Amino acid sequence: MKLKKNKIQHLIEENQEAIKKYNVNFCPKLATIGIIISMIAMCGSFIYLDLKEARLMYGLIGVICVVLLCLSKVEKLRRYAVIWIYVEFFVLYLLVLYLSVIVSPDKSAASILVVLTIFPITFIDKPGRLIAVDVFMYLMHTIASFICKGTSLGTLDMINCLIAVVVGCFCGFYVLETKLQNFNLSRLLAYEKETDILTTLGNRRKLVQTIFVIEKGEMEGPDGVMLFDIDRFKQYNDRFGHQAGDMCLRAFGKMLKETDWGAKATFYRYGGEEFVGFLWGVQEEELGVIAEKIRKRTEEIVLEHENITTSIGYVFCKDASVISYEKWIGRADKAAYAAKKNGRNCTVAYEKYMN
Repeated sequence: MKLKKNKIQHLIEENQEAIKKYNVNFCPKLATIGIIISMIAMCGSFIYLDLKEARLMYGLIGVICVVLLCLSKVEKLRRYAVIWIYVEFFVLYLLVLYLSVIVSPDKSAASILVVLTIFPITFIDKPGRLIAVDVFMYLMHTIASFICKGTSLGTLDMINCLIAVVVGCFCGFYVLETKLQNFNLSRLLAYEKETDILTTLGNRRKLVQTIFVIEKGEMEGPDGVMLFDIDRFKQYNDRFGHQAGDMCLRAFGKMLKETDWGAKATFYRYGGEEFVGFLWGVQEEELGVIAEKIRKRTEEIVLEHENITTSIGYVFCKDASVISYEKWIGRADKAAYAAKKNGRNCTVAYEKYMN
């Protein structure tokens, strides 16, 4: 059981983004369900007059759910989706608690069984917290039931609700595991599609997707674009073998990924021995400094056979008329070609290449 719990915890840690998205999407749905339930109950109270005393509660719950629905759609509050879900469930719980022990003190619990059963199943949080809250709601209802209904009905509610809690927690645990495994599988498939396995950098497919998102205006475009070309890589590959060539590419990718460049930077394998870098929050002079730093760090890579160098072309994206980042990459490529013509192992800015 401990091994299973550790596995669940690991899956939760590995899939935080997917979990957050799931809970954010579920939060307004639960509030909507609360609104619908309160409306149905309000209409039912005009048919079944024994429930007329609960109309105020139905109206209050409906108003609270409307407020929670509005709050759940506020962008700044969406990060607290799990908290809102707990609040929404507790509001619904107070409604069924009121119906069970105040409106129907002479009847065994009914709606509360549904809440205790579905609570651990519907959204995603740490299993321990879900179980603890479910047990707390069970104990709260059991105590209220004994006080308001007496020993006989209180005992019946205690047993029935305990069954609901056990079923809910048991099913919730395995539903949670299934959801997390699906999230993990989707994440791994996306990683495989978007990642160059050899260098662990983004692949060309990921680069194209990033450009698409940028050009749709859903993501801020980079301030600088670089293109790196490992010098004489074909000769290196032919001389020392493909395995040595793979190790070279892997070491170069690791250097790009693990070095702090003093700015936000994302790198992609463009194809073969060519790589593209997007940099954010840099000025034109800083871009040149980072390019030179990358050139020097490439010389310092320790390989089994001999050191490598790289030719780097870079361009500062200041021309607002150019909105295509394929064109910016094309300009960086031209600058990299100029760097190779200049003797390799150097950096060239596109502006200087044009001059």
